Amino acid sequence: MIINGLISNYDYLGQYLKREQKKAEKEHIDFSEFIGRTLTVVEDLEKEFFRLKNKKILDLETKRNGANDKVIDEQINNLMVTGGPSLPLEQYTNGEFKGNLRFWDVSKIRDAINEVFDFYSIEKEIENNEPIEYFQEKRGIFEAVEEKVNTESHINPYPEVFKSLKAFLLFEKLYHKKKDSLTILADFSFIYRIMEKDGLLQDHQKPEVFRHWLSKEPYKVVLDNKFKTLDNCTTRAKEDSYLDAKQLIQKQPE
Repeated sequence: MIINGLISNYDYLGQYLKREQKKAEKEHIDFSEFIGRTLTVVEDLEKEFFRLKNKKILDLETKRNGANDKVIDEQINNLMVTGGPSLPLEQYTNGEFKGNLRFWDVSKIRDAINEVFDFYSIEKEIENNEPIEYFQEKRGIFEAVEEKVNTESHINPYPEVFKSLKAFLLFEKLYHKKKDSLTILADFSFIYRIMEKDGLLQDHQKPEVFRHWLSKEPYKVVLDNKFKTLDNCTTRAKEDSYLDAKQLIQKQPE
């Protein structure tokens, strides 16, 4: 259904899904199940895009010969899911459709699902005289599910940098605490050194590689000097903050 909508109703995918949702209701498929099924399609497609990206990383890793490590590191850090590989529809739909699916097409599906949710909420408020707060609560639940989908273990957004999703989430938490710091070099030196010490970064993430990645979107942390050594940037307060953040992340389910 989703792929058919993309092919035949790309510019009006939201309208198409609205019609399909109304048809589903007549078949006794409630709204939650309809949304759940469409989100499953999105999840499966996202998994496949990230699988292709990880495969490309592994292919690049096999080409290391010592002399070209810096080039390989740069190629890996520049890999992106958006604008990256595409999925041949013929292969993924058993020959039913031709052409290629790009990652931004998946974003298009998410936008269309949001459009269906808005339509359904307004319609049910009018039909049942339900208070709008009820649908705002339901939308919050839907968005929470959507956020969870984007942070599942298969959606480690930077597998070329971090060894796991939890490692990435730990970095995110530390980043938001220190991004406006007045001692930014010392603080991000500590973040890099302690995460490297704990084995949370990929082996090829040498200091200059990580600093280059850190300076780009979305973090844009530009440091005016090399990372300090761990001994020269560690304080008791930093260690305590790091351990607290690490324990909090470890409690999250896989």
